[in-house]
Amino acid sequence: MDRSATDSELIDLVRSGDRAAMGLLFERYSGQLLGMINKLMGPALLRTLDASDVLQETLMKATARFQDFQGSDARELRTWLRTLARRRLIDIARHNGRLKRALKAERSLNEPDTTGTEMADQLPGDLCTASQVAVKRETNIKLVAALEHIDRREAEVLWLRYVDGLGFESIGRQIGVGRNGVRGIVARGLRNLRRLMPPA
Repeated sequence: MDRSATDSELIDLVRSGDRAAMGLLFERYSGQLLGMINKLMGPALLRTLDASDVLQETLMKATARFQDFQGSDARELRTWLRTLARRRLIDIARHNGRLKRALKAERSLNEPDTTGTEMADQLPGDLCTASQVAVKRETNIKLVAALEHIDRREAEVLWLRYVDGLGFESIGRQIGVGRNGVRGIVARGLRNLRRLMPPA
């Protein structure tokens, strides 16, 4: 295995059935994925879970479901792996009944992404003025919690769009929907969020 191969080359090799390429590909992302998992977990979940176990479960799922990955480059792969890890943590938190406490305790679930626009910016403007930074921060926490109460696909698409910063076409490739279909999901998701989070 050529360890100097690019991520795109490794992705092609994995799709051709090269298991060694998959191991090398995931090895490159394990460190940053583990760091993300630690941030998402927060103290409530870290008291009962080992982040490295969640990492291994995520990579096992990625191995089993690599055929679902429709991307072709490093950014899309990183986003896909982050999505799998986030879904696993949400499932764990729901199972343990700790999601609400974890969301209140951890603001890192909505860590800024310089490539995207925070979803709170899509909510009514009176929540997002410069003089209301503290309110906006609290809104972001409530926003992540609200995502658990709307359709799962809508929540996933909103996250990919406004937190991971992906374009409509990239999202469409990941979920198997056309550009206009993604726009429709985003619009419905934002409407549902506004119903859960009315203007202050």
